[in-house]
Amino acid sequence: MIVGTGAAVFGVNNVSLRQSVTPSALQGRVHAASRMVDTGMYPAGALLGGVIGQVWSMRAALIVGALGTMLAAAVILGSPVRRYRS
Repeated sequence: MIVGTGAAVFGVNNVSLRQSVTPSALQGRVHAASRMVDTGMYPAGALLGGVIGQVWSMRAALIVGALGTMLAAAVILGSPVRRYRS
């Protein structure tokens, strides 16, 4: 439930910020590039999780995934995006 709520909040804020800083003529290209990078990470993460689970254990794969999620949140919280005002 927490991950789902966080993903929804992130999605809305991500698109809003992207639209506010991108010139109108580039909106489509920037959106397409962002979606490609976002969805391109799913197979890479699944492959990495499978390798970690096979080599070490499923518990290790889940711990690495949780730590990666917390690292991503920490990067966003420490970035200047929080203080951006248009």
